[in-house]
Amino acid sequence: MNSQKRSLLGRIYRAYKAFFEPLYRGILPLSNNGTIVKPNQSCLITGRVQSDGFWPDHLTISNAGTEGGAADWIVNDIRIAGRSQFLQSGDIPGDVFATDAVHSILRFEVAKAAMDVEIIVTYIGTNEKGCPFYASISGMEYEPGLLDIMHEAFWRSRQRLVDKHASA
Repeated sequence: MNSQKRSLLGRIYRAYKAFFEPLYRGILPLSNNGTIVKPNQSCLITGRVQSDGFWPDHLTISNAGTEGGAADWIVNDIRIAGRSQFLQSGDIPGDVFATDAVHSILRFEVAKAAMDVEIIVTYIGTNEKGCPFYASISGMEYEPGLLDIMHEAFWRSRQRLVDKHASA
């Protein structure tokens, strides 16, 4: 059996495992450990992925410690392994990521073991003393190779639907 056939069989096997083995939801907490962020001040919060693979799909900013909740924050950037998850530079209002928000507007990259997930936020609330930042990113935990296959298959099928509707 040549290497091309072995490679194809390996991909088929990994795809089979990806669709028939269960996925596990995971949560990556992001906080500045209670450190107060003053009004109009930015801070960088870093979380490190502990599992073999993590595919984030939703950022949730907590309402704790501030009157306006998630709306008291501006999300300046989200980075995975140093790469921005925003398509272009610009800030996003924190209330997009509130605890009662319906769905994330971002498509996150897969984060593998020991990769850093960073979020840069600015406090814009009315509390003159400032407040701490609490958030979490939820997503699927899986073996990294399978996550890559699932991630690619999901977004390719989504793009086919978009293309189909655009041509109709």
